[in-house]
Amino acid sequence: MIIKLKKIYFIIIYIIKYIIVMNNNNDNSNYNFGFCLKCKSKKEIKDGKLLTNKKGNKYIQGNCDSCKSRINRILKKDTKLEPVGDVKNE
Repeated sequence: MIIKLKKIYFIIIYIIKYIIVMNNNNDNSNYNFGFCLKCKSKKEIKDGKLLTNKKGNKYIQGNCDSCKSRINRILKKDTKLEPVGDVKNE
């Protein structure tokens, strides 16, 4: 009886973790942030442009909010990015 309850408990926890992960992957609001190598922290990208490289991968290029250095954020191939904030398509 106790063994069956433990198995059910672990299955429920696994399902809850899976649901949480799937809900967090669909968030498009984090694409206007990137890691600045000069500040060594996650900063907002100002004047961002949505570009593609030679291989066809999409990325956002812009400037750091505080130190004005360049930040690039590479996106996943299956990302359907809708411009958020000051991101411009080119």
